[in-house]
Amino acid sequence: MAPLLLPNGLQTRGHIFRVAENSEGADVAFIWIGIALPGIPPGARFLFDIVVRPEHRREGYARHVLTRLLAELAGDRTESVILQTRADNAPALALYGSLGFTRTETSEDGKQVQMMLRLAGC
Repeated sequence: MAPLLLPNGLQTRGHIFRVAENSEGADVAFIWIGIALPGIPPGARFLFDIVVRPEHRREGYARHVLTRLLAELAGDRTESVILQTRADNAPALALYGSLGFTRTETSEDGKQVQMMLRLAGC
């Protein structure tokens, strides 16, 4: 799927990649937000992935990298950010909810949740 979404790799227009480092300079988190997918409204971005190394989870890195990127997106006229996560991923649901994301859809089998955050000023 990635070659279709990223025909020019990390240089693919409309996609943003960020890596968070800890105080020792080690990469501990990664985030990928890209242009909208079919069925996603214009002006929206899609959170494809956010990953924190297992040994650094629950240390605030996901919140930090996502909060900074959301502020950046709000400044470039992005209207909303949409994501999908597993319905049983309580830590992710808690994080996204605490940042203002709201559930917009649940898959028919109840295993996936779609959430959306409208950015300020839009």
